[in-house]
Amino acid sequence: MSQRLTYLRLEIKRALLRLPQLAAGAVLLLLFLGLAAGFAGERLYGDSAFGRMTIGVVLAEEDEQEKMLVQMLSHMESVESICDFQYMTEEEAEEAFQKHQICGALYLPEGLIQGIMNGSNPPIQVRLEGGGLEKRIFKELTQAGARILGAAQAGIYAGDQLLHEYEMDERIGQLEQELNEIYINNSLSRESLFQERQVSATGDLSPLQFYGASILILYLLFLAVPVSSYLKPESTVMAQKLKLLGIGAWTGTAARLAGLWILMVIGAVPFFAAACRAGIFQWSFFALGVLALLCLGTASVALFIFEAAGNGMGGIMLLFLGAVVLHLFSGGILPSVFLPGAVRNISVFLPNAVLIKAAGLLSLGSEQWMWCLPVAGMILFFYILTVGVRRR
Repeated sequence: MSQRLTYLRLEIKRALLRLPQLAAGAVLLLLFLGLAAGFAGERLYGDSAFGRMTIGVVLAEEDEQEKMLVQMLSHMESVESICDFQYMTEEEAEEAFQKHQICGALYLPEGLIQGIMNGSNPPIQVRLEGGGLEKRIFKELTQAGARILGAAQAGIYAGDQLLHEYEMDERIGQLEQELNEIYINNSLSRESLFQERQVSATGDLSPLQFYGASILILYLLFLAVPVSSYLKPESTVMAQKLKLLGIGAWTGTAARLAGLWILMVIGAVPFFAAACRAGIFQWSFFALGVLALLCLGTASVALFIFEAAGNGMGGIMLLFLGAVVLHLFSGGILPSVFLPGAVRNISVFLPNAVLIKAAGLLSLGSEQWMWCLPVAGMILFFYILTVGVRRR
């Protein structure tokens, strides 16, 4: 037992000798990750996700009914919130496209209203220029409008067919008028049919808190890079000497993990203090305990990667690539709601996702303390894996 305690003290002392490298690396990481987080948050949650779209409306002739239709559509909440319609001729529309004054144009054919009523459905030409989010959203709006119109007409045609089969053709006009009124009224007031609830891509956390937790985990993982000399696997001869002294893979892994954990805690405290001062995290003894657990979790992941790589340079490359890729798939760079469904299904099991979720407790407090349990399980898992790698 005394030999194991002596070895533990030596490992901790060897770790503390890396404090100068840790300090220099921490400063560079804070600058780099802080700029990256600020840029990502601004791009994702700026004043608006996209600007208002100006859409040109080209009429085949001065048709008041068609103008009334466009005005009715433009005052629907889903359209009015993002679109501004301007009436213009084809020449004016072409000139506006060249000057990038409009994002798209609707070319309404002659007799559009009558065509909708009698089922001939003359096509509306939609022209969109360029790329970007505005174009995609307006395309979705036009396609949704076409589907709504198609559903309404299908109902009218079904009603007409039913009356015709029962030899009640004289009721067809009245039926069409009543159905048109129902569809128009429901379309105009459809916002009242839904219960609105504002949601965030970052869950219970604000965007600032989410990116604070995400950057903290990435920062802790990258802290292993400046102290990579401490994490280089032992030589075969050294491992044999330690084994003769009764220090096997289990004890050696635990001692080195303890040394790296202490370095992580020292490096995490300035980040945590600055985040508390900025209002991102909440200071409490519970938060300090969570921070210590997160440091142990990231230390277990980093130690496993270096042991698996077999050398310092390989460990650095594997840690950097693995941390970035896992962070992306875990929703740490782009929130998971924006990721493909297949990725979202596996992201909750990735170590970075587990750590980020637990890091949210630094902002939310102790109500969701059970989020710490997956981190504890992950630490045990990577500890066992590291022992297995050391024994190879």
